[in-house]
Amino acid sequence: MAVLGDVDVVAAAFRRGDWRTARQLRWRRECLFRLLDDLGWSPSNSSEGTALTMPPEELATAASEITSYVGEMIVVHHAEPAVDLDSDELERLYATRAACRVLRRQVLGRQVRVATVGW
Repeated sequence: MAVLGDVDVVAAAFRRGDWRTARQLRWRRECLFRLLDDLGWSPSNSSEGTALTMPPEELATAASEITSYVGEMIVVHHAEPAVDLDSDELERLYATRAACRVLRRQVLGRQVRVATVGW
């Protein structure tokens, strides 16, 4: 959940007096923390499913945030191959992005047009 690492962006918006942006960013991060609450805070060896308790709109927002973040990591990797990602990590990023896209479409109950990177 490295996407949570930029919580300082919320603080920066707050310091600038940009209350609207700070509140919006906080809400987005809150969705990610709620998803983490549902999934668990440590890796699980269980093959059982996980019950998600989040409201659908929050789950869709969390999936979108993760999709965007992972997409940026993939773009950076392809633009700067020196970025330290091995093939397994890159494969996990692609799988995570695909899973979040599917989850978002299922949660919203309709097809969602998603921008794709051409590789």
